[in-house]
Amino acid sequence: MRLPSLSVTDTHPLVWYITAQFNKLPRKVKQVFDDAVEGKCAIFIPAVVLWELSLLIKSGTVRPSVSLEEYVEEHFFAKAISVLDIETEDIIRSHGLGFSRDPFDVLIVAMALRVDSPLITADAIIHDKKPCELIWD
Repeated sequence: MRLPSLSVTDTHPLVWYITAQFNKLPRKVKQVFDDAVEGKCAIFIPAVVLWELSLLIKSGTVRPSVSLEEYVEEHFFAKAISVLDIETEDIIRSHGLGFSRDPFDVLIVAMALRVDSPLITADAIIHDKKPCELIWD
């Protein structure tokens, strides 16, 4: 199985990976995350995913073993996992994307398109509409 050298992640795969819910991740997706942790490939975490993760932690839906700040400091900038900042181009592109009413998903796809990288997601709407290259199955 050939894995990409650079990918972008949606929120739920990141949550499942950081909370060790590996049974929810296809083997290929877990391997991409493992490889990024080891510096063998890179994963961009869109800033909007970090924001959504923050909201999930605040609501108690996600309970990481360390604080959000510690997790970001220890993992997002180590090896090859880093935050992808939102640019004006992403907002303009997302405005033109009509595949979903979820503003998070639309912006995440716009950011994956900007960096020309596949998106790690199980989102059914995104898989149905295929607005960008995807990694899952």
